[in-house]
Amino acid sequence: QIADELQLPIVVHSRDAAQDTLEFLKEHENLLKYGGLLHCYSYSADMLPEFEKLGFYFSFGGPSTFKNANKVQASVRAVPIEKILSETDCPYLTPVPYRGVFPNEPKNVTVITENLANLRGVELKEMKTQILQNAKRLFFKVK
Repeated sequence: QIADELQLPIVVHSRDAAQDTLEFLKEHENLLKYGGLLHCYSYSADMLPEFEKLGFYFSFGGPSTFKNANKVQASVRAVPIEKILSETDCPYLTPVPYRGVFPNEPKNVTVITENLANLRGVELKEMKTQILQNAKRLFFKVK
């Protein structure tokens, strides 16, 4: 309600509750006029369209670099490029090759963004440009 009143997007942290989160957001769709971000997205690629219909963007962090993170990596490949963002989720979820190092640091967003570009088969510069455009569109309403 506060985000709606302030005409801001919401940021959702949801873990192990994909269906419950989706149902809750659908119930409150009238408060999502300014979009939102599913922070540290870890759900299946199959769920992406449902969240996207509600105006959500999808941010990926350190887990997208983990060797066995097949579900997250499939989501990175499937998400529309105009809806992708990157993050570090500091101080947790340090990306490979620094996994296990604590605390995670903001500088590691570079590693994550490189990984997103590799997973999608695009040039790093293109990925950086797209992420910046997406962030401006979501948070600052810049077209």
